[in-house]
Amino acid sequence: MPHLPQHFPVGQRIPGSQHSVVVSLPTMRSVIGYEERDPETMKEVRTGYPRFVIHPIIREAAAVAAVRLGISEGRAVFPLCSASAAETAKKFSAATDAGIAEIDGWFLLHIAEAETEACVRAGKYLQHTGHALSSRQAEDWLAAQGLGPVPAAEELFDGDSLAECRRALAPWLKPVDASDIHITRAGMAAFSAAFSAACTLQRSRGRRLWIQLGWLYLDTTEILKKFLGPQEEFIFLPDVHDKNALEELLTRRGSELAGLVTEAPTNPLLQTADIPWLSSLIRRNGGLSIIDPSSAGLVSVDLLPWCDLLCASLTKYAGWRGSTMLGVAVVNPASPDASRLAPLLAAACEAPYSRELDALASQIGRMEEISQRAGRNALQLAEFLRSHPKVKKVFSPFAPGLSGDNYRRIARDSQLPGSLVSIELACASDEGLNDAVTAFYDSLPCAKGPSFGNDFTLVCPFIYLAHYDLVINAAGRQHLRQRGLDPELMRISVGTEDFAEIRAAFNATLG
Repeated sequence: MPHLPQHFPVGQRIPGSQHSVVVSLPTMRSVIGYEERDPETMKEVRTGYPRFVIHPIIREAAAVAAVRLGISEGRAVFPLCSASAAETAKKFSAATDAGIAEIDGWFLLHIAEAETEACVRAGKYLQHTGHALSSRQAEDWLAAQGLGPVPAAEELFDGDSLAECRRALAPWLKPVDASDIHITRAGMAAFSAAFSAACTLQRSRGRRLWIQLGWLYLDTTEILKKFLGPQEEFIFLPDVHDKNALEELLTRRGSELAGLVTEAPTNPLLQTADIPWLSSLIRRNGGLSIIDPSSAGLVSVDLLPWCDLLCASLTKYAGWRGSTMLGVAVVNPASPDASRLAPLLAAACEAPYSRELDALASQIGRMEEISQRAGRNALQLAEFLRSHPKVKKVFSPFAPGLSGDNYRRIARDSQLPGSLVSIELACASDEGLNDAVTAFYDSLPCAKGPSFGNDFTLVCPFIYLAHYDLVINAAGRQHLRQRGLDPELMRISVGTEDFAEIRAAFNATLG
């Protein structure tokens, strides 16, 4: 059982692997410096969550490849995992001066640097989809060219890693056949593949209305906004419990419905809709349901019976060391459209790099254990924080009330909430970040940074990292509050440490 770490310096990879997806942001100053790209902060922060920050190893590989391919200076390069991903990224960028070059099975999209907006869009494509080169792939390529060291030793599965991952996932994805469990390059790669498959099918039927239910993870929303065609429409319904709003919308426009996307529970408010009711309503109106259980994890919730497509991040819980970027997508075999969706999903999924899969396969066997231990700790922490006078509000899957009741309908066990707990501090102010909130975050003796579902406790000011553009102005903060989000909300990913250590850390910090 790990011990609760006391401190990681700003910019340190957590827990320390070259491929760690978490970078330490131990103070509010470092969080803000990271978001504003403050030079002093960025001297220390060389990496970040891989979809948001291109790893230095990948940047080096791309630069070397650009020279070898004769790509001239003055062009921005974007390393992608496949020809199809590169073509899609090129189209998404809307660049007028762009090209694609292949080298040893991976691809560089190159765009004239003068096309600033196109370069930004290409970068956003990598962020939203997770279709960039893997850091392990870049590391291996550089080593093979004699331009980098032999990769550091790490625990890797010795055998058929794809089969091992499918074997470990199969009990939680019944009755999907193992061959139909698609491991993808990231959780967002899984969602983008599922969404692509659903859109392709529904476009053939003339159905072009997509609904987002609840405040969902940033890049899910961005894909829904940006990846639809000119004749398609996106509608956001913020309240997962407002059945009347959804029924009224479908009474008017049910014949146009392509599908609905939600998370169960949502991130970061951990709210759960009435999933069985929702599934029935969407299906009656000819729509497809795509549900993401990443917040709680596949071990904690059983959602496949209630959706047409399920997608989840395997970086969380399955990759509990926080050093792999992978996801999973499947079609519900009981869906009326299963036979049509299955080949579309298979075609849309980007296969992971072999060593990335080897690393996941070495960890995924403990997914159930990690989910259970972290879940038990999360239950206890939520109870402790709910009774603390310096905590204004606690969000957790089993929270008393409608959302908790809904979560129980999909939970596999009353002790399995996943690792996440979010809190509003009583000292938070409508006026913005204050010294009391800063003191809480800065002094909390644990790892601090993005991601969740690890064996170690990890805390972050989630809205600052996901929606910094909204927290820095009055209109944005009002927009967040209208949707039930405190801009200074703290998201806690509870680890598997001794709960007494976790409780003591929060108790001492809250005072």
